Amino acid sequence: MQVVAMVLRGILQQIPTVLTYLVLGALLYWGVVLHWKNPWAEEKEAAAPTKVEVDLANQVAEVVALPGQPLRIRFRDQRRLEQSELATPSATQPVQTRNLAQLVQANGVLDYDRTQYAEMSPRADGVVWRVLSREGDRVKSGQVLAVVASAEVGKAKSDFLAAYFTEQARRTDLDRLQAASSAVPERVIREAKTEARVARVNLLQAEQTLLNFGLPVRRNDLAGLNEEEALRRLRLLGLPEEIRKTVNPDTLTADLLPITAPFDGEVVSRDMVVGEVVEKGKPLLIVADLDELWVNLNIRAEDAGRLALGQEVRIQPERPNTPSTIARLIRINPAMDPKTRTVRARAALTNPKGTLRPETFVSAAVVVREIPDAVAVPTEAIVYDQGKPLVFVQSATDPLEFEACVLTLGIQDNGSTQVTAGLKAGDRVVVASTHVLKSELVKHRMNSQD
Repeated sequence: MQVVAMVLRGILQQIPTVLTYLVLGALLYWGVVLHWKNPWAEEKEAAAPTKVEVDLANQVAEVVALPGQPLRIRFRDQRRLEQSELATPSATQPVQTRNLAQLVQANGVLDYDRTQYAEMSPRADGVVWRVLSREGDRVKSGQVLAVVASAEVGKAKSDFLAAYFTEQARRTDLDRLQAASSAVPERVIREAKTEARVARVNLLQAEQTLLNFGLPVRRNDLAGLNEEEALRRLRLLGLPEEIRKTVNPDTLTADLLPITAPFDGEVVSRDMVVGEVVEKGKPLLIVADLDELWVNLNIRAEDAGRLALGQEVRIQPERPNTPSTIARLIRINPAMDPKTRTVRARAALTNPKGTLRPETFVSAAVVVREIPDAVAVPTEAIVYDQGKPLVFVQSATDPLEFEACVLTLGIQDNGSTQVTAGLKAGDRVVVASTHVLKSELVKHRMNSQD
């Protein structure tokens, strides 16, 4: 009995120790399951804002998070705000409305307007007799640029002169015979009419030959002139006044062929000297109108479907200190370049001051869509947090407080981004030192997860 009593006494003595271990084990299990948090305290905190103090580069602020509302970051005092450089006037800008455009970017090359570009060559073989223009000269339509001496032209002038006087003689004979038709056999009159018709056809053919050489002549121009006067007129045919004043028409060769400008423009190339033998069709001069230029663009295949004729194209030359200019889309190639996998397009622009030069590389932006009065912010003001775009808006009543506003973005244009939701005109957004405020958000998130 004494042994049993001793055993019972020992067991009773160990009960407090066992209970203690059981309680400690239950507490340990409770802490692990609830992550050592008080659930009743959690419910109270969920209804109240959380404030997390962060200290980044000696800039102390608090982040306030209310359920369903944007995070707000408030600096402790003005001194800490100034240390962050967010107190400077340039650190924030008001949200404004402006006209924005959706753009298709492309590279391009300036080119001559090929409808106002001409390679001038003589219309007959010959020798350069006079050169009246130099590279860079501004010329008018019809202005004589050079004169070529050509035996072929001299023969054409002689044939015209002979045909002219032959036709006159045949017509005079016919008129005389018809006046005396009662005394002249009808056969003779018919033969005279035939000869007059043939003479007229020959005159028309000779006249056309001179016109093909660019020498505008009509038989009426020689009316009333004798052979010497008519020959003098043909020798000077097409020559400018400055040459007529310096030559003797009685001794001047009759084989001169002028080369004239087809339109107003500039002589961009000259490859001829006096005395040089030249061939028909060989380019000697190039005249172009530099007031109108083309821009040849290479458009990505995925962007080509958004192009349309007449769209505005913003052109920025690569040459320094050259202002941008506006062109209009005039051509979209239906085929794709198999090598570059791009679509060729062409725009036309005006260049009245001649500041732009062909063969210059340019950057181009085709305006495919315009949005008037869009709410826009500087693109540099937008930061991304967990993949979401946001800006920091300074409170209108408390300059120490900044609100992180998540945005819905639209198009971008020239350093500005459209905001379709999340802001209104007049809100003051942070455009400088945004990394300071974003760091506060990151610190807040890290503290909240602890």
